[in-house]
Amino acid sequence: MQKLEKEKQTIVESNQAETSSIGPTYPPQESSFGRIKGFEVRFVVDSDEKLKEIETMLESLVKNKMNSEITRVSYRFLCSRKVLRKSKKFLSKWGEAVFSLGGSEDFDGLYVVYAGQNSKQRRSDNSDMKKSSNNIESALRRPRKKFKEIIKRVEDQGYSIESVSHTTRKIDSNFRSQMVSLYSRFGWSPEEVLDILENETNIIVVAKKNGQVVSAGLAERASVNVNIDGKTKELRIAELTEAATVSEHQGKGLYTAVAATLLSSLDKLKLDEKVHVAFGECNSLAAGVLKAARDLNRTFAYEDSNKMRLPVKGMLTQHVPIDGPERNTMYNDLYPSYITRKNIKRFVND
Repeated sequence: MQKLEKEKQTIVESNQAETSSIGPTYPPQESSFGRIKGFEVRFVVDSDEKLKEIETMLESLVKNKMNSEITRVSYRFLCSRKVLRKSKKFLSKWGEAVFSLGGSEDFDGLYVVYAGQNSKQRRSDNSDMKKSSNNIESALRRPRKKFKEIIKRVEDQGYSIESVSHTTRKIDSNFRSQMVSLYSRFGWSPEEVLDILENETNIIVVAKKNGQVVSAGLAERASVNVNIDGKTKELRIAELTEAATVSEHQGKGLYTAVAATLLSSLDKLKLDEKVHVAFGECNSLAAGVLKAARDLNRTFAYEDSNKMRLPVKGMLTQHVPIDGPERNTMYNDLYPSYITRKNIKRFVND
């Protein structure tokens, strides 16, 4: 039996409903892995009063909900640059990561803020943190790659990269069987794999060698309606996730080519379906994951934090457990990275 390894990451979710890119919105709800999480949809934080409302809610969650089973509060909201630049006291206590939505049409000029707090028993390991720091700095020293260069590398090795239509995913029994086999070794049931294949909003790209699927990845699309100045605007996002490569095909650039083609597929969507931002929450201990994100022209929240001199690490602390390099804690620290609509187009057309 072939051994299967991940080239990127797969979140080990105990509840399949939790694999959504959005998850709960407002009000925040209990989630998997001892978390309460949510996404603010009632307003954009464009005043001190609204920021205070967010902080009051977070304080209440920590005080009233955090216990032996709930050990993490995680909340996302959209924030104006003006408020963000003067919210250092809030960010010092609650901030984890910030990234810009610049170049994303309706949400241009806004930032996604990850706010969170963990209980004392849910802390990062110092030696893991040193590895994480080295990994992100190493990734940022890499020159960004071009789309055509990424695709040519794998094609020159005899691989084909294909975006799989929804029809094929539903009726091609051979393809379905290969995908079930690919993901079953991560503990996924056939039903769970087929649910992913049959979800029309998911975009699936595979790498093949001699007609066999040897690598695959998913862009999971989702949307959330946010109230902005009394008007509802739909924020469309895609999470690049659930990527896997058969071990003997590792190290050949397949995941990077698969993910690049996912971005190309997102760029080809109809205007009213185009996402404002594509992102991934990368395992900080997986150097290859971080390098692939860099190659794909994604920007790390870590970079935005440093550029704006914000008191946040650009990291989600002990967020969820992810398969990959060994760690010294129950959960992984994650580096969010992203690419907005404008930069997706620039990347795939360069």
